[in-house]
Amino acid sequence: MANHAFRIQNGKLSHQYLDEIAERESKADGYSAVNKSSKDLGRYQMGRLALRDADMRNTNDQWTGKFGVFTDQDFLKNKEAQEHAMEKYSNKNRKYLKNNKSYSYVGQEIDGIKRRFKITGAALEAASHRRGAGAVSKYLTHLKNNNMKSDFSRLEKKDWEEFEQIETRMREFENIKSWK
Repeated sequence: MANHAFRIQNGKLSHQYLDEIAERESKADGYSAVNKSSKDLGRYQMGRLALRDADMRNTNDQWTGKFGVFTDQDFLKNKEAQEHAMEKYSNKNRKYLKNNKSYSYVGQEIDGIKRRFKITGAALEAASHRRGAGAVSKYLTHLKNNNMKSDFSRLEKKDWEEFEQIETRMREFENIKSWK
């Protein structure tokens, strides 16, 4: 693992990062997007747990009323609420990644399934948006146990699919800056 400590920057999410997440999550539907199978909502395809982390839903899965959002449709029509939720959720994910020591892997080279790539803060954050900070930590532990080489041959299909999604997202965000 890297010797240097990764410093979390203060600031706002970069437009490039937000646009790249939106492109991968909601495609052309943008703010009005609804995933038919997962029921994730909006430009950033936020699910119930993400919306809880963003303080838009409470532990009973009821909308909190922030930004005048009381229904799924209210959320889909409210760009400001979606942007606020994404910022808040991303900040929460950063704390989770810091607490589970995922940032200690920043700078490490991964011998990935498709190609070699370097772990960056934005890559970790984008993968965390996709699958959660806990799953990212599990993936990194798997890599550490395999000399930083992707080898999914001994994994169950569920884990293999999850790790593949994490690795893809990390590779896609290797050269993107997440924070201004």
